[in-house]
Amino acid sequence: MKDILTSIRRTPYQSLTSFLILFFTLFLSLFFFNMTSFFNGILSYVETRPQVTVYFQDKVEESDKKELTEKSEELKKLIEKEDFDEKEVEKKTEELSTKLQEIGKKMYEKAAKESPKEESKDEPKKDEEKKDEEKAEEGEVVE
Repeated sequence: MKDILTSIRRTPYQSLTSFLILFFTLFLSLFFFNMTSFFNGILSYVETRPQVTVYFQDKVEESDKKELTEKSEELKKLIEKEDFDEKEVEKKTEELSTKLQEIGKKMYEKAAKESPKEESKDEPKKDEEKKDEEKAEEGEVVE
């Protein structure tokens, strides 16, 4: 012990820097550990509370909206229990996902039916552009 005190007296700046390095190393490791624990807690909370927010325009039938709302409410109630069954939650989530996919498919089909009508309006313009391009001769400036 006497040797330690003697060496500290001989090199006070080296002792101080080694002490500060140890202090800051432990402080930073504690800080990162606490941050990791905090974000892990937040992430686990968010993962157990699935929020399904779906924005549909008037393209979706009211019965489909109502069914989606009911399924999401069932899932929320199931998860709010502390001793919920994970398999049951997965089953309900799969049902909700399937219903959402069906509604999305219907919306895309409706959009596909409407889009050819819009494309047919643009086709005559394309034909006129092709005719204009054919009329241009080499070296001629076309405006």
